[in-house]
Amino acid sequence: FIHHVYFWLKSGADRSELIAGLQKLTSIKSIGQWHIGTPAATNRPVIDSSYSVSWMLQFDSPEDEAFYQDHPDHHRFVAECGHLWERVVVYDSVSDKQCEVFSAKSTFTHVVLDFALRTDDFALISPRRRV
Repeated sequence: FIHHVYFWLKSGADRSELIAGLQKLTSIKSIGQWHIGTPAATNRPVIDSSYSVSWMLQFDSPEDEAFYQDHPDHHRFVAECGHLWERVVVYDSVSDKQCEVFSAKSTFTHVVLDFALRTDDFALISPRRRV
Protein backbone atom coordinates (compact mmCIF):
# COMPACT_ATOMS: atom_id res chain seq x y z
CA PHE A 1 0.00 0.00 0.00
CA ILE A 2 1.48 3.34 -1.08
CA HIS A 3 0.31 6.62 0.43
CA HIS A 4 1.85 9.57 -1.44
CA VAL A 5 1.11 13.11 -0.25
CA TYR A 6 2.01 16.31 -2.08
CA PHE A 7 2.09 19.63 -0.20
CA TRP A 8 1.91 23.12 -1.69
CA LEU A 9 3.18 25.59 0.89
CA LYS A 10 1.63 28.97 1.55
CA SER A 11 3.70 31.95 0.45
CA GLY A 12 6.36 32.61 3.08
CA ALA A 13 5.84 29.27 4.87
CA ASP A 14 8.93 27.54 6.21
CA ARG A 15 9.62 24.35 4.21
CA SER A 16 12.05 23.09 6.86
CA GLU A 17 9.28 23.28 9.48
CA LEU A 18 7.08 21.01 7.37
CA ILE A 19 9.94 18.58 6.74
CA ALA A 20 10.75 18.48 10.47
CA GLY A 21 7.10 17.71 11.19
CA LEU A 22 7.12 14.88 8.64
CA GLN A 23 10.32 13.45 10.09
CA LYS A 24 8.61 13.15 13.47
CA LEU A 25 5.98 10.90 11.84
CA THR A 26 8.59 8.36 10.74
CA SER A 27 8.54 6.75 14.19
CA ILE A 28 4.98 5.46 13.69
CA LYS A 29 5.42 1.68 13.77
CA SER A 30 3.05 0.80 10.90
CA ILE A 31 5.19 2.65 8.33
CA GLY A 32 7.28 0.21 6.31
CA GLN A 33 9.36 2.70 4.31
CA TRP A 34 9.18 6.45 3.83
CA HIS A 35 10.61 9.20 1.68
CA ILE A 36 10.48 12.97 2.05
CA GLY A 37 11.31 14.85 -1.14
CA THR A 38 11.22 18.09 -3.04
CA PRO A 39 10.74 18.52 -6.78
CA ALA A 40 13.54 17.05 -8.86
CA ALA A 41 15.27 19.24 -11.44
CA THR A 42 13.61 17.41 -14.32
CA ASN A 43 11.78 19.12 -17.13
CA ARG A 44 9.40 17.12 -19.31
CA PRO A 45 5.84 18.01 -20.33
CA VAL A 46 4.33 15.24 -18.14
CA ILE A 47 6.06 16.35 -14.93
CA ASP A 48 4.24 18.48 -12.38
CA SER A 49 6.87 20.03 -10.14
CA SER A 50 4.60 22.75 -8.76
CA TYR A 51 4.42 21.14 -5.30
CA SER A 52 6.76 22.08 -2.45
CA VAL A 53 7.28 18.79 -0.56
CA SER A 54 6.27 15.18 -1.12
CA TRP A 55 5.78 12.52 1.56
CA MET A 56 5.69 8.94 0.33
CA LEU A 57 4.88 6.06 2.67
CA GLN A 58 4.84 2.31 2.07
CA PHE A 59 2.65 0.11 4.27
CA ASP A 60 2.31 -3.66 4.30
CA SER A 61 -1.49 -3.44 4.29
CA PRO A 62 -4.43 -1.05 4.17
CA GLU A 63 -4.87 -1.76 7.89
CA ASP A 64 -1.35 -0.46 8.58
CA GLU A 65 -2.18 2.71 6.64
CA ALA A 66 -5.40 3.12 8.64
CA PHE A 67 -3.38 2.74 11.86
CA TYR A 68 -1.12 5.58 10.65
CA GLN A 69 -4.10 7.80 9.76
CA ASP A 70 -5.58 7.36 13.22
CA HIS A 71 -2.31 7.66 15.13
CA PRO A 72 -2.11 10.56 17.64
CA ASP A 73 1.21 11.70 16.10
CA HIS A 74 -0.48 12.05 12.70
CA HIS A 75 -3.30 14.12 14.22
CA ARG A 76 -0.71 16.24 16.08
CA PHE A 77 1.20 16.81 12.81
CA VAL A 78 -1.93 18.10 11.05
CA ALA A 79 -2.74 20.39 13.99
CA GLU A 80 0.82 21.75 14.28
CA CYS A 81 1.77 22.01 10.60
CA GLY A 82 -1.57 22.55 8.85
CA HIS A 83 -1.04 26.30 8.81
CA LEU A 84 1.95 25.82 6.46
CA TRP A 85 0.15 24.47 3.40
CA GLU A 86 -2.46 25.89 1.06
CA ARG A 87 -3.10 22.65 -0.80
CA VAL A 88 -2.59 18.92 -0.24
CA VAL A 89 -3.13 16.14 -2.77
CA VAL A 90 -2.98 12.46 -1.81
CA TYR A 91 -2.51 9.47 -4.11
CA ASP A 92 -3.10 6.07 -2.53
CA SER A 93 -2.35 2.94 -4.52
CA VAL A 94 -2.26 -0.80 -4.07
CA SER A 95 -0.30 -3.34 -6.06
CA ASP A 96 -1.92 -5.25 -8.84
CA LYS A 97 -1.60 -8.98 -7.99
CA GLN A 98 -0.01 -9.69 -11.38
CA CYS A 99 2.66 -7.07 -10.71
CA GLU A 100 3.37 -8.49 -7.26
CA VAL A 101 4.09 -11.94 -8.76
CA PHE A 102 6.41 -10.39 -11.35
CA SER A 103 8.15 -8.35 -8.67
CA ALA A 104 8.71 -11.42 -6.49
CA LYS A 105 10.14 -13.37 -9.44
CA SER A 106 12.40 -10.46 -10.38
CA THR A 107 13.66 -10.19 -6.80
CA PHE A 108 14.40 -13.92 -6.67
CA THR A 109 16.24 -13.80 -10.01
CA HIS A 110 18.25 -10.79 -8.83
CA VAL A 111 19.24 -12.52 -5.59
CA VAL A 112 20.32 -15.71 -7.40
CA LEU A 113 22.26 -13.74 -10.01
CA ASP A 114 23.92 -11.62 -7.33
CA PHE A 115 24.91 -14.75 -5.38
CA ALA A 116 26.24 -16.41 -8.53
CA LEU A 117 28.33 -13.39 -9.47
CA ARG A 118 29.76 -13.02 -5.99
CA THR A 119 30.59 -16.71 -5.63
CA ASP A 120 31.63 -17.24 -9.26
CA ASP A 121 29.15 -20.14 -9.46
CA PHE A 122 27.47 -19.51 -12.79
CA ALA A 123 25.95 -22.99 -12.72
CA LEU A 124 23.18 -21.40 -10.67
CA ILE A 125 22.11 -19.27 -13.62
CA SER A 126 23.19 -21.33 -16.59
CA PRO A 127 22.62 -25.02 -17.39
CA ARG A 128 26.12 -25.16 -18.86
CA ARG A 129 28.89 -25.66 -16.28
CA ARG A 130 32.12 -23.72 -16.55
CA VAL A 131 35.22 -25.84 -17.03
